[in-house]
Amino acid sequence: MNSVIENIKFKPLRFTFTFVLPAILIIVCLAIFKTSTFTL
Repeated sequence: MNSVIENIKFKPLRFTFTFVLPAILIIVCLAIFKTSTFTL
């Protein structure tokens, strides 16, 4: 767990690209899926 915290401190950009971007993509895909199901 300490190594994870150290990695976040030393590599914030890498942390964002590995965790934040996929999360945003999943949220966007879910939103598109919800809206498309309501229109159908």
